Amino acid sequence: MEATDARRETARLLLSIRALADLSAEAVAAHDFATATRSSLMMIGGAISAPKSALLLLDSTGTRLETAVQRGLPAGAEGRRVPVTPEIVEALRQARAAVVAIGPEPGPDRFAALAAAQFPEMELYTPLVVRDALIGVLLVGPKLTRQAYGADDRELIVTLATMLAGCIHSHRLIQGLQESNQRLRDTQEHLLRAERLATLGELSAGIAHEVKNPLTSIRGFAVTIADLAGEASPDEVREYAQVIVDASEQLKEIVDEVRDYAKGVRRTYEVASVSLADIVEKTVSFTRFSKELRMIEVRSEILEDLRVRVNQDKVQQVLLNLLRNSAQAIVLPAEGRICLRACRSGDGWGAIEVIDNGCGIAPEEQEKIWHNWFSTKGAEGTGLGLGISRKIIEDLGGRLELVRSEVGVGTTFAIYLPLDVGTADGRLAAASAGGA
Repeated sequence: MEATDARRETARLLLSIRALADLSAEAVAAHDFATATRSSLMMIGGAISAPKSALLLLDSTGTRLETAVQRGLPAGAEGRRVPVTPEIVEALRQARAAVVAIGPEPGPDRFAALAAAQFPEMELYTPLVVRDALIGVLLVGPKLTRQAYGADDRELIVTLATMLAGCIHSHRLIQGLQESNQRLRDTQEHLLRAERLATLGELSAGIAHEVKNPLTSIRGFAVTIADLAGEASPDEVREYAQVIVDASEQLKEIVDEVRDYAKGVRRTYEVASVSLADIVEKTVSFTRFSKELRMIEVRSEILEDLRVRVNQDKVQQVLLNLLRNSAQAIVLPAEGRICLRACRSGDGWGAIEVIDNGCGIAPEEQEKIWHNWFSTKGAEGTGLGLGISRKIIEDLGGRLELVRSEVGVGTTFAIYLPLDVGTADGRLAAASAGGA
């Protein structure tokens, strides 16, 4: 007899250990909450030989315990719920490790009576408490053998219920993390869309800014040809028409850049060996019919003619932008002067300086001028020109810098360009430089 009892006790312990191991494995392996709770409830019922059981979870308002999953109950049992008060919730939280009989008799355990009204099939309940907070209640029906639950059974129920509570808490944490990650991804996508819209707005403003120079040239020279019809010589008409053609090419180049940007293509500029003097003189010629520069003396000064490897159209685009800035800094009717000076920089670059006698830039604003949307011109400026110009020159391997500026005296900007090392360190022969 003693040997038989020992074998039964050993078998019961092995069954309990297996139930604990299975429940622990399910808590780790299950990917969704419904599967985890359903499998866990089945394992608990099998361990204590109870064919009927139910898991009730406290809702977000803390006023109802709702059926999350049930086993062995009739169809529709998932909709059962038990209303609770804060006092009942607190009593259940305090009774965390208890296994209490369910019955209809009124008494100090008010939840037992409430549960009996909704779940007459059940016999016991135990609260599920995690980190000192009630999350739900486990209900179990009679044993399949109709035997009474003993002390060992109650202890196993408490142990399994504690593991089930931990499993539920872990899945909620994981679900919360997944929801937080999804919100983060949604926020990131929203920020990316906002950034793309901001970039599109900046790009549009930049396009409007950059097309202004070639459009001004086209209009100015077209009006000149119309005004001088029958008076201008064929050579003059040809010269003016060529300016219009060149400005049109600049517009086409800008449109191509926008198209490449939209396609995500990184644009590279074709470069060639160009004379600094040619860049300066051609830029000055563009200013002859500019409304902004008409009342201002614009002259060139070739201190040293060098050859640089650049894209001439892009450099002229930047120079025209600098000239417009200088013109807007000169307060008429004062005698405005702008000089484009070609020379060699102290560190061995080909340089073009744009020197004006305008209003100058205050010291506290000299670093801000390179920031997008910052402008010293008030409502008339976009705050994009210098930033765009600097990027163009940097893409050509050069530098655009503010050399000096003094309020009431004037400003000097300089473009530094790489020399064409294949032409004797960039120096032109005297004949090629026109004697310069």
